Amino acid sequence: MVKAMHMFSLFLPTDLPPAYHHFGYKLWFDELMGMWREIKNSAGWEGYVISLFSGLSSDCLGHPNFEPYLPEIFDRLMISFGLPVLFRNTYVGSSSVGSRKALCVLIVNCLGGVSSTAQMKLDKLFKATESYFHPSNTGKWNKRLFNFLTEVTSAFVERLHVERYKKPTWFCNIPEEKKLKEEDIDKFVDCVKPAAELAMFAKNLIISPLMALRDLAQLRPEKIIPNLVDKFYASLETVTEPHRLISCMLGMVNVCRPMLRSPKYYPEGRTHIIPLMFQALPGIDPNDIKKTLATLQFLVTFAYLIPIVDCSSAVSSVEGLTEHDEVVALATANFEDLVLQMIDRLLVLVENSTYVSPRVERETEKMSMEEKFVEAVLEGAVTKLLTQCSEEIFDLSLRKVCDFFSDKILEVRVSGKLAASLVKAFASVKAVKTYKAFLPNLFHKIELLTENEDVFKEENLDSDLLFSILLLSEIVVGEGDALLPYKTELINIVERLLKLESQQSSEIVAKMIHHIFKRLCNCYVLNRGSLPDLPKTDGKDKFLLLNEWAKPVDFRNLEIKWHQSSEAEISFASELLNVVFAHEIQILMNFLQGKNVTKENLKRSLKIIDNVVSGAGQILPVWEEDQVRLPESEVRLLPYSIYVPAPERFITYKGQNVRLFLTNLIIQVIDKILEVSEDDTKSLVMCTSVLTSITYNCGLSKEMWDFARRSFSTMKRTYTNVIKKKRDQLRVVMVEKVELTHLSRLVESNLPCSYITPTFLRILDYMVKLSTSHYSEVRIKAQNFIESVSNLFAYSSSAIYPKIESFLTLDPESHHEKFKGALFILLNMRLTTRALSDDFEILVKAWPTLVKTKFSEKLSIIRLLERASKDIDSFYRTVYLRTNISDSVVEYGRKMNSNVSDDVVKLGKEKERIKGDQNEAMYLGLVGSLCELLKNGSLHWRYYELATSMLGSLIRKDVLFPVDGVSIFVENLIHESIAMRKVSLWTVAAISQQQKNKSKASLY
Repeated sequence: MVKAMHMFSLFLPTDLPPAYHHFGYKLWFDELMGMWREIKNSAGWEGYVISLFSGLSSDCLGHPNFEPYLPEIFDRLMISFGLPVLFRNTYVGSSSVGSRKALCVLIVNCLGGVSSTAQMKLDKLFKATESYFHPSNTGKWNKRLFNFLTEVTSAFVERLHVERYKKPTWFCNIPEEKKLKEEDIDKFVDCVKPAAELAMFAKNLIISPLMALRDLAQLRPEKIIPNLVDKFYASLETVTEPHRLISCMLGMVNVCRPMLRSPKYYPEGRTHIIPLMFQALPGIDPNDIKKTLATLQFLVTFAYLIPIVDCSSAVSSVEGLTEHDEVVALATANFEDLVLQMIDRLLVLVENSTYVSPRVERETEKMSMEEKFVEAVLEGAVTKLLTQCSEEIFDLSLRKVCDFFSDKILEVRVSGKLAASLVKAFASVKAVKTYKAFLPNLFHKIELLTENEDVFKEENLDSDLLFSILLLSEIVVGEGDALLPYKTELINIVERLLKLESQQSSEIVAKMIHHIFKRLCNCYVLNRGSLPDLPKTDGKDKFLLLNEWAKPVDFRNLEIKWHQSSEAEISFASELLNVVFAHEIQILMNFLQGKNVTKENLKRSLKIIDNVVSGAGQILPVWEEDQVRLPESEVRLLPYSIYVPAPERFITYKGQNVRLFLTNLIIQVIDKILEVSEDDTKSLVMCTSVLTSITYNCGLSKEMWDFARRSFSTMKRTYTNVIKKKRDQLRVVMVEKVELTHLSRLVESNLPCSYITPTFLRILDYMVKLSTSHYSEVRIKAQNFIESVSNLFAYSSSAIYPKIESFLTLDPESHHEKFKGALFILLNMRLTTRALSDDFEILVKAWPTLVKTKFSEKLSIIRLLERASKDIDSFYRTVYLRTNISDSVVEYGRKMNSNVSDDVVKLGKEKERIKGDQNEAMYLGLVGSLCELLKNGSLHWRYYELATSMLGSLIRKDVLFPVDGVSIFVENLIHESIAMRKVSLWTVAAISQQQKNKSKASLY
């Protein structure tokens, strides 16, 4: 029944034109609906039926008559909430109703029209459940109610978008009398509004009610926003309810667009923005991080849509202003005070975030997750704020920050990093001015503090020196061409800082080098604001900026400015690379020659080299070698590539390819470490990281792309007009989307080694060796590398499996790490479930070897074997044994290439036949090997189940299953294990279907 309903939901036609409805839903609608009404025991197929009805209501909106079934639909929905309601001391709730989202779509599609009672029933539903949305009424039903609230509003705005803004399609047209009218929208908003306003204050700050509030505000801003603004003003006046204040701030964030740009329905919305931003400033409180983060999000969400420029002179220079326009224009005169007060409070936050270590040996601890989050939010908030500021306001803010840090020395664990993030924001917006204000002083201070040679040998450096290095490391994130005037000073400073042996400073110096290379060598957006450039500052132009608040743009005219590396920047990068490598390569050579190099210095050098490669990846060329052809192929296996603009030229190190030179050097370092100090796990991990950057990094890491993608998703959710969608996009969103697309192309082309070469195979050999290391940190890092190889390089399993096959024959008790490492590689690369025909040879070797491994009682290995069995059941797909190219395909091919002779075609068909015979022989050999192991009687029960699962997965349609396999499954029908009996039951059924005689169709 479940399978039948699933097939119905997938294949029954729901989108036929009205003229063909008697061939569509009218054939089955009443029967299936009657079946659903009669069966009320939460059947497993209920979700498929509801999804079918939901799809029907969307595809044929206004045509099927759901009116007689609405009471049953709402009853089922009400029961599914699981509310604490008892009838005669019996609980009547049920959490199962199939897909509640599909049910919401169905209900929304029933709204509208003169005769519809859906809105009346929806009113009663929300009135009945309103008290359960109250924040003090908590229970397991909260999540279900909040999800329902979000899903029903989302379905409503989606329907409105389809009816009014979506381009017409060939699908069934909606009858005019069934379309939503303005009074229908009013009724829906009035119905949902009380529940949404209560759910906004949920104790756990759940995001779904805020999404519902956003949708309602875009439907009817005049009904939602005034109440929210009043609640916000009230919460700002009380200091005893921070949770209420945070909820109001997050609610305001989600209604930012309709509040800023609803001149028809809510023109006074903009008049509240600047007063509210002023009153929210005290929320930046060092003693309440959660409130601080919410305040920053509130301030920056609005600031990123508003050009922060004084437009007050427009009141006297522009005629025809409305009363609200005059109020807003006069209020913009306070922008300068707003920004400066915000900077003041952020500086207080930085100063009061000082970390004091209770123990000396813990001074180098990393930041907590909360501190890292505050650092990221602070940097993003200030960057977005300054992007929108006028030149005058930016200059005042920069002067205030520069004066504050001129006589401050902060510890570098928390407050120092927050301060560096603040300065980094200034540099990323206007690099030239920020460099002029900070760099000369930082250069002078660092040179003064490193005059004494003894400083280079100290482990605990002076706090002033550490803080200066930290500021310098973060400030060099502006445009690459802005760094060119400071080229000589930067190279001298880097050369001095590389001599420091302090581990705390080495990480900061490595990050600074990474930032310099990244800004010199990469391509990135320069103007991210809501406007490409702020206009001139005369009165009329200033007033025009009021009309630019949250104004949508034409995506074909974004006027994006890009940074592309010039010849001077690449020369700077080349010179800096030579300086860094001259110092760090010498340390590695000393280590290879057996000289006294400490583990800390070795790790530091490897860390710096890794940051150089990851930062300068776009201008480091790929080594040129012949491709290793793993599979036999009649055509060239060309690598997959995406066009990305290349720099004007690449750089080398002493005339050598940097990636190839470093590969050979790091491989020697790994050999030396394994020889003299195998327990130096940190250096081995760094070697693995360097090889990963050499192989994969071409200017951007996957982690950075994931962070950019998540940031864009958050921004899009906040700023998107859910009703108009693509027709109403903001510039800040479109610019982020364009840059994310560029980063995606960069990640896809992030494959310097785009095909397998001899050098790449050497790297792979060492990664397999490290994947079976005694130390878990080293194993994990190397195994992640190999997993990436399997995902990016076709046929790489042919090169990897022979390297791990010998490890699978070892005793797991005496060689635990090697055995477990080989199992991890086997599973992470899905070598047990490969579906490519050329990987069938791997299955023939891997499966019997896995079954024949020695049993271990260690829990980690048992879990890996269980995972192997699950992977085979879930992911294994039948591989094809023979390929049959029809004559018609051959003829089409010959038309495309007239040079193909009959001999070539004949030779190809012969090779095709030979390959099919070989595959079939391997298949029968694999089945025979597994049958022999199962009949042997010496397998542990876990391996017996694993082998049985493998054997059952090998049943196929085109080759009769061997008799030995059939007898095993028939015997296991009465096996003592219920798991074996279940597997044998469906397997024997499949074999019986395979043996069934084909019936001939006959016409009567």
